[in-house]
Amino acid sequence: MFVPLDHFNDAYDRIHTSALTDDCSVLILAAADTDAVCATSIIVNLLKADLISYKLVPVSSHDDFEAVKDGLAQNPGKIKSVILINAGATSDVLYEFEAQSGSANGDVSFYIIDSHRPVNLANIYHDEDRVFVFDDGQTKDSVPDREDVLPDSDEEDDELYSDDEEYERERDGSKRRRTEGAMSPRSKRMRNDERDLRQQQYYATTYYGVSAAVLTWQLAMDLNRASNKLLWLGIVGLTDQYLHDRIDNTAYLERSLSLQSDVRSANGMDEENLSTVAHFAITCEEEFRFMLLRHWTLFDAMFHSRYVASRLGLWRESGKKKLLSLLAQLGLPLDQCKQKFTSMESSRRAQLTAQLAQSAKGVGLDNCIFTSFIAQHGYRETVSASDVVYAISGLLEAPPEMTDGSSLTIESSAKNFYLAMDALREGNFAKLVQGMDLAKRQASAVLRQVESLFDGGHKAIKKAKGFRYVFLTDHPDQKYFVHPIVLTRLGLFVMDTFRFAADRSIRKKGLPIVLAALNASSDTFLVVGLWTTKARVEGTSVQNEFGRLFEAAGQRMNARSRVSGFDTSVLEIKKEDMVRFVGSLSTSLAVSGWA
Repeated sequence: MFVPLDHFNDAYDRIHTSALTDDCSVLILAAADTDAVCATSIIVNLLKADLISYKLVPVSSHDDFEAVKDGLAQNPGKIKSVILINAGATSDVLYEFEAQSGSANGDVSFYIIDSHRPVNLANIYHDEDRVFVFDDGQTKDSVPDREDVLPDSDEEDDELYSDDEEYERERDGSKRRRTEGAMSPRSKRMRNDERDLRQQQYYATTYYGVSAAVLTWQLAMDLNRASNKLLWLGIVGLTDQYLHDRIDNTAYLERSLSLQSDVRSANGMDEENLSTVAHFAITCEEEFRFMLLRHWTLFDAMFHSRYVASRLGLWRESGKKKLLSLLAQLGLPLDQCKQKFTSMESSRRAQLTAQLAQSAKGVGLDNCIFTSFIAQHGYRETVSASDVVYAISGLLEAPPEMTDGSSLTIESSAKNFYLAMDALREGNFAKLVQGMDLAKRQASAVLRQVESLFDGGHKAIKKAKGFRYVFLTDHPDQKYFVHPIVLTRLGLFVMDTFRFAADRSIRKKGLPIVLAALNASSDTFLVVGLWTTKARVEGTSVQNEFGRLFEAAGQRMNARSRVSGFDTSVLEIKKEDMVRFVGSLSTSLAVSGWA
């Protein structure tokens, strides 16, 4: 069932009461993305304040639920509440965890705070009052009514006649009459067909709803636990969605306006005295779309920005000359642009802010500024929300050898999750800087890969019926692309490069793209599908159809594959099946009418 915004505190009270009354722990299952890390940090803060014991388990896919399910069954009564963060919304959780009434896990309740959409209808319409989906109201409006997609509990379940049987009975003048108000077999079939069609339409695409961190921030406010530190986590979660194109400009602006109001309420101080404040403070500011600008050089921040690089074509020499020409127009010496931005002369930084917005329009960078947020610890470090997103993503998807300095000895993805949570804690700026350094390496790898793909007329990018595809099998930076966030960034970069290509014929062919990166250690390909439409314009997001198409393609050829993460447009597939899978996918698009 949905938990509306004004009842978030009621759901939390259930968790609180169950934990203290039954003397049991709360289990938190959290996905490995920046939004989930922020939301988890907020939830942990709330539980600690109420002296509620909890266990945190990072999860990377639905496969991890199997071990959790067994653990719950083997320790009955120890866990009564499971909180799923950016995981669980798209699957039937009672089925996944074998938690139906009368089963070993039949007394466990599930609280889902997940931005993945669409929400599985079973989680909304279960007869059992043990699945709670947090929602701010937007998702509920898009969900069909129960009677339109599911049978009523009191509907007749007797076997249906065939059309021929019904015809014969009517032709022979059968005296048997149906019960008053009962439906004919044919009507039942039509009704069930209509329900099946509505379900297919509902599950046809995947997309994202409200950030999990924003929802947990709302919960903190409802519980009167609001603080700048928790507000900052909500802001970072929203920014994560925006930077990775999970939401469009309209959704970002709408939600950021709400957060701006919260910032003004919590930071009502003279901005001239902000730097002297001893505590953690947040301001709303306009920010350039240049990656890690405060922690890199101006040249590198622009060069590695997807927004700048794709529009100027920085993978070509002519594109690099455009960037140098733009900096020259701004009157910024190259030696100044290639030193750390915060070390540039203050007059030069002011010059950039004053002139860039106007000069950038001449090279297609019309929207190089967006509304964002800045956090400052008194006299100490200053970071933007996008800085933190890149840093946390860098830690989450770092290759194992790059985080080996950690004392943790657990499995790599879980270790990275704990490192990311640690980096968000006050006083751990050094870990945040480590994440930024990792993010810079990942960004450099993405740009090198784009240059490699487009070198010589983008021959490495193949075209099938209705989509483009790329195989990454033996690149020096291969270790970065076996992680979904980095591979997704590469895909977004490639799509933008086509979208802003100088050749109009290429620009017009807005095609979806599939990227497959070989993971030699598991002999599998990580596959990411990114959807687009020919009519898509800058600042908009489109719902992804690859989830159902991947499923259909895999079933058609019996591919050895599994969904990687909690987005059905990301999967792992055995190396030997990959080429046939692309052919099957092409058939699926043709059947759907896209190709």
